[in-house]
Amino acid sequence: MGDKAQIAALRDSIYARGIAGMKVVARTFGLLLAVLLLAALPGIIPGAGQPCAPFRDGKVDPARLDVMLTAADDGRLYRIETEHSEFGFAVTSSLREVRGQFHQVQGGMAVDTLGLEDDQVLVAIRTASLETNCDFIEGMLRGENFFDVEHYPEILFVSTRFEWVTQTRAALTGDLTLHGVTRPVTFDVQLTNIFGEHAEDPDTILVRATSSIRRSDFGMQAIPSVVDDVVRLGMNVRARKYYATASIE
Repeated sequence: MGDKAQIAALRDSIYARGIAGMKVVARTFGLLLAVLLLAALPGIIPGAGQPCAPFRDGKVDPARLDVMLTAADDGRLYRIETEHSEFGFAVTSSLREVRGQFHQVQGGMAVDTLGLEDDQVLVAIRTASLETNCDFIEGMLRGENFFDVEHYPEILFVSTRFEWVTQTRAALTGDLTLHGVTRPVTFDVQLTNIFGEHAEDPDTILVRATSSIRRSDFGMQAIPSVVDDVVRLGMNVRARKYYATASIE
C-alpha cells in the first residue's frame, strides 16, 4: 500500500472512531438527561418521586407504608413541602436559651377529618441541616455528645396513634428515633386549611406540632450542669395533597 493509501486509511479510521465516540457521548448524555428528568418530575413517570421514598429500605414497618400508599390512592395523602417546613427545638442553658432548626424535613401525612383509625404520619429530618444563632453552639450540637450528625444523619418519627381532639386539633403519638435511640413521644398538633377554606391553595394544609422530651432519654447527657435536660420541640410543616398520576408500587 502506498503512502497516500495509508494516510487515507488512517484518516478514515480516525473518522470512524470519532463518530463512534460521539455516539457514546450522545447516549451517555441522553441517559443523564433521562435521570435528571426522573428526579425533576415526581409522580409523572412511574416510580419517580413515589410517596414514602425516604422511608423505604427497611426504615419503617411495611404495614405503615401500606397505609400511606392506600391513602395516596384514596386522595388522603399530603406530602411535606421541604422548602416550606422546619423542625425546631429550644433548651434552657445557664448562658442563654439555645434555639435551633432543621431545614430538611421530608415525609407525609395520611389524614382525614372523619377520624379514620389508619391516619398516619411519617417524618424524616436530616441532622446536617441544623442551624442555630451561634456558630460555637451549633458546632457543639453537631458533635458526638449531642446530635452527632456524622453517625446519626437522620431523625425519624413514625406515628402509632393519631387521635382527633377537635376538627382541627389532634394528639399525635409515635416513635421518635434520635441519636440512635427510639422513644415514644406525643405531639399536640394544630392543623389549618384542612377543609380547603383558603381558596387560593385548597390542596395545602398547615401543621404546627409541639412536644417536649428529655435529652438524657436519647443518650445526650453531656454537661447537665449547664444545659437543661428538658428540650422543647416544635414542627412547622406545609403539606400538599398528593395526586397519583402514575401507578404506585
